[in-house]
Amino acid sequence: MEISPETVRRVLALHTRRLEQSRAVNPPDDSVPGNDTYSSDRVEISGEFHLFKDLHQAIADLPEVDPDKVLQVTEEVDQGRYAVTPEALAASLLGLPV
Repeated sequence: MEISPETVRRVLALHTRRLEQSRAVNPPDDSVPGNDTYSSDRVEISGEFHLFKDLHQAIADLPEVDPDKVLQVTEEVDQGRYAVTPEALAASLLGLPV
């Protein structure tokens, strides 16, 4: 499976935005009665977790690739046996059944 550089850039940009947003969150106001417990009970998710989650989703969003089919088509192209009709090419480009 190959992840394009553009996918990596998009995931890193998303990660950077989320990290900046999490740093911009203000802590709870300790002057409010009852907030002393709240302010000491915090959970922080690391930036690495968000990056991992985003990369995992980017990989899950990639189309599935059949390596056997890729090998077969590659061999047919290399041997000059792979033929595509103009009609089949046009239908594929337009998302129509071939």
